[in-house]
Amino acid sequence: IMFFKPSCCDSMVAGFIAGWLKEHNYEDAFKMGIAAGSASAFSDNLATMHEVDSLVSRIEVIQVV
Repeated sequence: IMFFKPSCCDSMVAGFIAGWLKEHNYEDAFKMGIAAGSASAFSDNLATMHEVDSLVSRIEVIQVV
């Protein structure tokens, strides 16, 4: 029997989608995806919403031209 263990990549995609559905803004979706993936990478299990929210405010997106 194989068990599926969600990874930080799954969390990143889910965070991006959640951010997009909430704000309809790519920058906010990107920040939510990075925060969700990072929080899960630092956690033994999937990250909690509190852990994700604590990272979102610390992420700065800089546009490179």
